[in-house]
Amino acid sequence: MVVVNASNYPNTAYRESKPAAGIIAALVGVSLIAWIIQSKQIHFKPRRPQ
Repeated sequence: MVVVNASNYPNTAYRESKPAAGIIAALVGVSLIAWIIQSKQIHFKPRRPQ
Protein backbone atom coordinates (compact mmCIF):
# COMPACT_ATOMS: atom_id res chain seq x y z
CA MET A 1 0.00 0.00 0.00
CA VAL A 2 1.30 3.43 -0.96
CA VAL A 3 0.92 6.29 1.50
CA VAL A 4 0.72 9.72 -0.14
CA ASN A 5 1.79 12.73 1.88
CA ALA A 6 -0.53 15.58 0.84
CA SER A 7 1.94 18.29 1.86
CA ASN A 8 4.44 17.09 -0.77
CA TYR A 9 1.85 16.68 -3.52
CA PRO A 10 2.87 18.83 -6.53
CA ASN A 11 -0.62 20.12 -7.40
CA THR A 12 -1.54 21.70 -4.08
CA ALA A 13 -3.11 24.63 -5.98
CA TYR A 14 -5.97 22.29 -6.93
CA ARG A 15 -8.15 22.20 -3.84
CA GLU A 16 -11.32 20.19 -3.89
CA SER A 17 -14.42 22.26 -4.45
CA LYS A 18 -17.60 20.37 -3.60
CA PRO A 19 -19.99 23.00 -5.03
CA ALA A 20 -18.11 23.02 -8.34
CA ALA A 21 -18.01 19.23 -8.40
CA GLY A 22 -21.75 19.12 -7.74
CA ILE A 23 -22.49 21.59 -10.52
CA ILE A 24 -20.37 19.66 -13.00
CA ALA A 25 -21.97 16.37 -11.96
CA ALA A 26 -25.44 17.89 -12.36
CA LEU A 27 -24.60 19.21 -15.84
CA VAL A 28 -23.22 15.83 -16.90
CA GLY A 29 -26.27 14.05 -15.49
CA VAL A 30 -28.77 16.36 -17.21
CA SER A 31 -26.85 16.10 -20.49
CA LEU A 32 -26.82 12.31 -20.26
CA ILE A 33 -30.57 12.14 -19.56
CA ALA A 34 -31.31 14.56 -22.44
CA TRP A 35 -29.12 12.51 -24.80
CA ILE A 36 -30.90 9.27 -23.84
CA ILE A 37 -34.34 10.85 -24.37
CA GLN A 38 -33.28 12.33 -27.71
CA SER A 39 -31.84 9.05 -28.99
CA LYS A 40 -35.00 7.18 -27.92
CA GLN A 41 -37.17 9.72 -29.75
CA ILE A 42 -35.11 9.36 -32.93
CA HIS A 43 -35.14 5.57 -32.65
CA PHE A 44 -38.92 5.29 -32.25
CA LYS A 45 -39.88 8.02 -34.73
CA PRO A 46 -42.16 6.51 -37.40
CA ARG A 47 -40.61 6.33 -40.84
CA ARG A 48 -42.11 8.35 -43.66
CA PRO A 49 -43.66 6.34 -46.48
CA GLN A 50 -41.60 6.49 -49.66
